[in-house]
Amino acid sequence: IGKRATKYGMKLLVNFHYSDFWADPGKQIIPKAWSGYDLDALTGKVYEFTKESLIKAKDAGVIPELIQVGNEITNGMLWPIGKLKRESRMKPDYSAFLRLVDAGCRACREIAPEAKILLHLERSNDSTLYREFFEEIEQAGIEYDVIGASYYPYWHGTPEELFANLKACRRFGKEIMVTELGYGFTDK
Repeated sequence: IGKRATKYGMKLLVNFHYSDFWADPGKQIIPKAWSGYDLDALTGKVYEFTKESLIKAKDAGVIPELIQVGNEITNGMLWPIGKLKRESRMKPDYSAFLRLVDAGCRACREIAPEAKILLHLERSNDSTLYREFFEEIEQAGIEYDVIGASYYPYWHGTPEELFANLKACRRFGKEIMVTELGYGFTDK
């Protein structure tokens, strides 16, 4: 698909889910081949997999414009090791998650420095969560270029709440985009 998109001059976003199945805020399942790994081994696998995948893409003549490290990673990725536990009002421990996402971002910068790195969350009406999340990313020195947000009004509130949050995210000095959008409709 990447070859065809490139052939026709289309821009390409490569989205790493780091799972054998679709990853979203409710499930971030470690790939079966990586099960039983500790944090160090898992961090190495994220780096290696990202790097090897991007090398294969480049060798095929496919250069993505955007690379998304994880999909809707509001609650972390590669659970349970990289899970951001949000069961209480206390701030979650970001340490394992930050190592994992940094490994993916470093591989992207190394192999495809011309591509922009995107970090994608949902809950696009929650400016407190976005501020906490991207402050943690910033404090860890993780390099990325774009803040991506999913917006599904059924779960994420009004357009005004979305726009207020995205406006507040300008403080991070990154590009901002709505990466997923779903709007309920009916023909009746």
